[in-house]
Amino acid sequence: IVAKALAKDPDKRYRQASELLADLEELRTDPEAFPAGKKPRRLTRGQRFGWFGAVAAVLAILVFLGWRILGPGDAGQAIGSVAILPLANLSGLEEQEVYADGLTMELISTLGRVGSGSFSVTGRRTVMRFKGSDLPLADIARELEVDAVVEGSIQLSGEQIRITAELIEAGTEQILWSDVFDGGLDNILSLQGQVASAVVQALGAGISEENTKILAAAAPVDPEAYQAYLRGRLAGYGARFEYQRAVDIDPTFAAAWAGLSWEYSFEATWGMIPAEEAYPAARAAAFKALELDPKLARAHSVLGKVKITQDWDWPGALADFRRALDLDPTAADVAMDFAGALVRAGQDDEGLALIKQAAFLDPMNQYAQLNVGYLLMLSGRFEEALTHFEAMLELFPVNRLTMAMKMEKGWCLGMLGRHEEAAAQSKELFGPGGSYWAPGKNWLTSRDFALSSLRQDFLDKFTEAKEAYEESPSGQGAWLVAFGYVTLEDTQPALEWLARSGTELRKEIEEGDPQAPTRAFRQARLYAWLGEKDLALEWLDVAFELRAPSLLLINILIEFQGLSEEAGFLEIKARIWS
Repeated sequence: IVAKALAKDPDKRYRQASELLADLEELRTDPEAFPAGKKPRRLTRGQRFGWFGAVAAVLAILVFLGWRILGPGDAGQAIGSVAILPLANLSGLEEQEVYADGLTMELISTLGRVGSGSFSVTGRRTVMRFKGSDLPLADIARELEVDAVVEGSIQLSGEQIRITAELIEAGTEQILWSDVFDGGLDNILSLQGQVASAVVQALGAGISEENTKILAAAAPVDPEAYQAYLRGRLAGYGARFEYQRAVDIDPTFAAAWAGLSWEYSFEATWGMIPAEEAYPAARAAAFKALELDPKLARAHSVLGKVKITQDWDWPGALADFRRALDLDPTAADVAMDFAGALVRAGQDDEGLALIKQAAFLDPMNQYAQLNVGYLLMLSGRFEEALTHFEAMLELFPVNRLTMAMKMEKGWCLGMLGRHEEAAAQSKELFGPGGSYWAPGKNWLTSRDFALSSLRQDFLDKFTEAKEAYEESPSGQGAWLVAFGYVTLEDTQPALEWLARSGTELRKEIEEGDPQAPTRAFRQARLYAWLGEKDLALEWLDVAFELRAPSLLLINILIEFQGLSEEAGFLEIKARIWS
C-alpha cells in the first residue's frame, strides 16, 4: 500500500483517498489479501526525504484509523543503542549547514539525556564522520555498533524550519517510525524536544517526569542568537565569542550562557586567558544560565570546576558534578571534567570508569580518548596508558591532538624507564633539548635526555638557559637554571638557584603577577624533588594562599610522595578536599 502511494509513475498511484482507504480497510479485515513479496529495494536517502510528505500523509491516515504499521515490538530485536546520523541540508546552501550540523549535535544531546537508562546514544564526533556518506545504512550501523539509526533532514524557508526524521532498525532496515516537524526558528528548542520525545516513544521507552517538564518548558529564542549558539557549539577556538554574541542578542538564552561559562573555564584550564579573569567570568555566566534554566548540565559542571579550583570546596564541587551527570549522563565533556576531578582527589577507580564510559559512547571523540590515557597516567598506570596512546595514534595518526598524545606517550615511556625512546619522542616534538622550553617545563622528559644518548642536547639547552639569565635576570630565568641542575642531580647549585628564584618570586607576588601562583607551585615541586621537605611545604603554603590550580595535582605527582606522611602536607590536602 505504501509502495503504491509512493509510486514514481502517477498512473500507478492511488487517484483518490477513497481508494487508499478501501485498501486499508481490506488489509484490516483480510491481511492475506496483501501477501508479502520480496524485500523492496531500499530508497536512497535523497529519494526518501524528497518523498517524505507522501509517506507522512499515508502514516497520518493509518494513525487516524487507529493502526500502527510497525513499532518497536515488530522489530527483530530489542533496541538498546541508537545513533543519530548527520542531518541532511536539503537547501544545499552552505550557510544552512550550521543548522544541519548543529541540530544533529543538539538532538544527540537531548535524546541522550531523555532516553538515559533505556538506551545508549552514540556521540557526535563519532557519527559526524558519516556526514555525506554513501555507505549502506547496514554498514554504518555495523561500524557504530548500534541497533537502530535516526536519519533526517532540515529545510529552512525564511524564519520557518522543517525537520524530517525516521527511525530505522539496523538489522532489517525497516522504518520503525517517521514524522515531519514544522515550526518557527524562534521555537526551535521546543521543536528539538518534540523530535527527541517522538524518537524515545518510538523506541518504546518512557520519559521521566522531570525530563518531560524540561522539554515542555523550552523557551523561545531569537533566531540570530540561536545561529550564533550553534556556531559556538561547532567551533573549536573562538567558541567563546560566538556564545558571547548569542547572549548579547538574546540575554534570556540560557544554553548560550552555559556555553559561555564552559568556554571561560576551558580557556582558564589551558592557560589561554588568566585564571583570575576567566574563573569569575565562568562562575557568573553559569549562575546566569542556571537562573534562567536550573536543569543545564554544563552550567552545573562549570560550577563544580570553579568550586574545586578556586574555592577548594570539594563537597560542593562533588555535588555540582553529580547533579550535572544526573541531568545529562551522556555528556562526554561533563564526564571528562568530573573524571579528572575524581582522579586528582585520589578516587581513581570511579574517575577512570567514568572517562572510559564517555569514550565508549563516543569512541571517535579524540578529547575523550586523550583524557582516558592522561587519567591512566595520572593514576600511575603507565603501561596501560602507553598501550592506549599507541592505539589512539594508530587510529588518529594526524589530528589536532597528535602532539598532546605523543607527548604523553613520551612521559609514559620515561616513567617506565625507557629513557632512550622517551628522549627520541620528545626530540621529534620539540627539537634538541626536548621539552626544556616547552610549556610546563616537564623535567621528567628532560631527565630522559640526561639519561640517554641525547644527553648533549639537554646540556646545550641548559647552557643557553644560564646565558639567557645572565643577559636578563628574572625569577623565571633563575628557576629554569635550577631546573637544569635538578635534572642533572647536582643538588647544591640547584638549591642556590632556587633561593635566587624564590627571592624574585616574592617580589612578583607583591606586584600581583598573574603567573605567581603557578610559579610558587613549581618552586615547591623542585624542592620536593630535592628532598627539601620544609622548603617544599613552605612554598606549597604560598601556592595554597594564591589559589594555584596546580595544587590539585599533589595527590598524583611523584615528587610529592616523600611528603605523604608529613603533617603539613596532610593539612593542605585536608584543606582542599575536606
